[in-house]
Amino acid sequence: MRVRLVRVLGALAVFAAPWCWAQTWEQIAEDQLLCVTFVSAAERAQIEAPLLPRNLTPASLADYFARPPRNEAHERLRYLTVLSALAYFADRTNDQVLRSHVLTTIGAFADRFADGGHGAVFAQIGRCARAGLVSASIERDEPRLAVVVAHDLIARYRASPLGESVEDAPLLDAIREIALHAETTDGLRDLIGYAMERAAAVERAEGLRASRLYAAAAAGLVRNGDGAKADQVGAKALALAMTGRDTEAVLRLLPVLYDTWQLRHGMAKANELTGAVLARFPVPARFADRHDEFEVRLRHAYVLEGAGEFEVSGAERVRANQALMTTVLSIPYQRNAFARLDAFDATIADPITGMTNDAAWTKLVMADAARAKGDYLNAYRGSYDTIVAQLQRSFVADARDRMNTERKVDRTLAALAVLRDAIPAYRSEIDDRMFGLAQMLSYGRITLATIAAGLDDVQVDAKTKADLERFFTLSTQNSVWLRGLWERQIASDGFTFPAPKQLWSAIQFLSVQYNETQKSLPDYIAFVRTKAPDLGALITPRPMNLAAARNSLRPGEVLVATLLTPRYTYVFGLNRERALVHRSAITADEVRDLVVRLRGSLVASGSGGRITLPPFDAEAAHRLYELTVGTMAPLLADATDIVWYGHDALGAVPPAVLVTKPGPAKLATADALSAASYLGDRYAISVLTDLSMLGATPTKPQEPPEALLGIGAAQLSEEELEGDGGGTVFDFARGMDAASLAELPRLPESADELRTLADTFGAERSALLLGGQANHDRLVAAQPGRYRVVAFATHGFKPGEIAGIDEPSLLLAPASAEADPLEGLLLTRQIAALQLNADLVILSACNTATGDGRPRAESFTGLAQAFFTAGARRILVTHWPVVSRAAADLTVAVAEGVTRDQLPLTMSLKRAVKAMREAHAGDALVAHPAYWGPFVALGR
Repeated sequence: MRVRLVRVLGALAVFAAPWCWAQTWEQIAEDQLLCVTFVSAAERAQIEAPLLPRNLTPASLADYFARPPRNEAHERLRYLTVLSALAYFADRTNDQVLRSHVLTTIGAFADRFADGGHGAVFAQIGRCARAGLVSASIERDEPRLAVVVAHDLIARYRASPLGESVEDAPLLDAIREIALHAETTDGLRDLIGYAMERAAAVERAEGLRASRLYAAAAAGLVRNGDGAKADQVGAKALALAMTGRDTEAVLRLLPVLYDTWQLRHGMAKANELTGAVLARFPVPARFADRHDEFEVRLRHAYVLEGAGEFEVSGAERVRANQALMTTVLSIPYQRNAFARLDAFDATIADPITGMTNDAAWTKLVMADAARAKGDYLNAYRGSYDTIVAQLQRSFVADARDRMNTERKVDRTLAALAVLRDAIPAYRSEIDDRMFGLAQMLSYGRITLATIAAGLDDVQVDAKTKADLERFFTLSTQNSVWLRGLWERQIASDGFTFPAPKQLWSAIQFLSVQYNETQKSLPDYIAFVRTKAPDLGALITPRPMNLAAARNSLRPGEVLVATLLTPRYTYVFGLNRERALVHRSAITADEVRDLVVRLRGSLVASGSGGRITLPPFDAEAAHRLYELTVGTMAPLLADATDIVWYGHDALGAVPPAVLVTKPGPAKLATADALSAASYLGDRYAISVLTDLSMLGATPTKPQEPPEALLGIGAAQLSEEELEGDGGGTVFDFARGMDAASLAELPRLPESADELRTLADTFGAERSALLLGGQANHDRLVAAQPGRYRVVAFATHGFKPGEIAGIDEPSLLLAPASAEADPLEGLLLTRQIAALQLNADLVILSACNTATGDGRPRAESFTGLAQAFFTAGARRILVTHWPVVSRAAADLTVAVAEGVTRDQLPLTMSLKRAVKAMREAHAGDALVAHPAYWGPFVALGR
């Protein structure tokens, strides 16, 4: 009985209600600007600056921002506060690129003000900006950049005299954040050294301050594996805290003491020693610092578990979970903390039985069907309903909401996978719920982008339609809003600042973002469901059951949908007659490693007109097949078409290149490459961007009057456009800037490609924008919504591939020959604003299936999402840099299949690939999946 209660309590911890932060978002942003979120009232008072009132009202907020500045410090501080508010919202949506830019700007301005002798507050802001940049770099998986910023932070500290204790906060934040990545040892080591140096300087006069610094240093030493040194430093911190007789200071030390003892002596000894400390210093009901609260309660739960106090341990984990439910903790810290908390049941063993809670619970329910039924009906059936209900109130672009949803789904799925085998009578219902959970994790911004195109058909007044469009833009193109605010309203040269009216307007602008995506979200959802039921069905996740999903499939179609979680890989297979569910004990990280291996064998290099291809990693391609489509073999015998949904890293894999039969690990020759059995050889494959779209039937507007609008060959002159575009050129770009754009391959064959497409779809009903005419102004003037097919044949770029361009883009021509080449880029924000009515968009360019640059963004959230937002219904995209000759040949052949032979897009793509490979038999370049494999058809 005890094990069962603990396992259920562990599940309930996931669903604990969020802890409500009492401050307004404006105050949170200012606190983050100054690193005073978790400092004491006495330390907050050390900041001598005109800050926002603690009892903030609309009137006092307007007085602070909208009136002329009280003094020079007020003018500068409130400007940086507005920038910090922008960084806060970028963080909410995990746009860490924008956040990094804003923090860099804050740091530069603050340094200038501080170095000019304008107060210690600006030195503090500069240090805080660097601590924030460390965190953003960790989230972006750029550990070396985090180390560089850490060293810069130390230099800024050393450039100023030792000040008040509040000035330690950025250092403490930086240590905690940089310790979250395994490849930051050097930076962490140097931050530890500086923290100990700083602690030694204040030890005699400010013991508790020194204790806090020593504690942070000891935690870093544990992370670096130096248990002996951590023991010495932690003991010094403890002695100072005991001398000060400060219970909070002692408890703050408890996590690092526990970790040190565990590192040196094992968990049992750590539990014993920590229990002795807790007997004298009990855990309080509330903590001032949510980091401290989580860390202390988690260690307390370890101690209680070791003592056999299972129910109390579970309750303590619930409280630890509650401490994490706030926006004031960093995303990388929360992700790490959630992972440690959620691993409790799978990793902490009962000292008597030696079994973890998960293992013990699995053994019990598999041996006792009555117990399994009770747990399902009393806990996990309700868990599913809770997740669905919570997602009806969740803002789709909120990174923390997304992270919490993922962990809820992971834990619930793991339990349901056990219960479906333990209680066969409920298997059908459980499978429905498991498939529903997979749909909820697939649901995202691209779903809303897809249905946003239907707003034109919603019959409401102009103001209401404008409100709806704003809501969808905030949900799917939030970076456009935030970047627009930065560029148009609050830019500054550091010497002159926006007028008070502009600052107040910026705060009001951000309030709209907050109110409409947080407070008013349920109202928008309800309104859309009432006024546009077809759109409303998809405005929040509304999972289909398996029967409905099967009925949405056509004869011969099989859905293969994947789901990666930290511990397992799930695959769902459906045809019109039956459904299968499969779980493998393969972690998401293991699958990602395989995807990285496969993708690495598909990236070519080009020099002097020659293309070099690496050996194809057929072993990785076959292993990925075995883990995914191969598990659905009973459904595939009579199938003709596969509908694929690749979750997480699997979204970056075109399923056609998966290898269905074992063979040599590496393939390099034409014969070996041609002999391999590829999934795309047997099945026509369509790709879903979201499982929610499986049963969607978006309203199709009236058929456009024109056939094809083609845009491309933007670098070619009039003379070159008249020439013969021959040769196969590899479209390859890395580390570009404005000057080097002109050095890219000029792609003369792209003009031929577009001309042939126009002939295929009907030249008399087609229009081409080539060379200098292929610019944004001419594209908009051409009214692209009048065309059934829109095709781009040009270079495509991932976020950051061109210096200063942080979003995916396509290369068009600038408005004039004298203009900066960067002005010719067609950005995702511009694409999303196009008014399309296209059955098909062809993106004959590189990397058009990639994400938008956010950390952990799934495929298709970049250019593809923008085109769906604009009104595309199906898109032909590419997964990696393409050989331009292959792009030209394939798109033309696909178009011929669609028009002349009336084939579905997927069947036409399959046939075109087969014909191209057969026509070039013996050519190792054409036989390589890098040549023919990047193209996928999005939509059905």
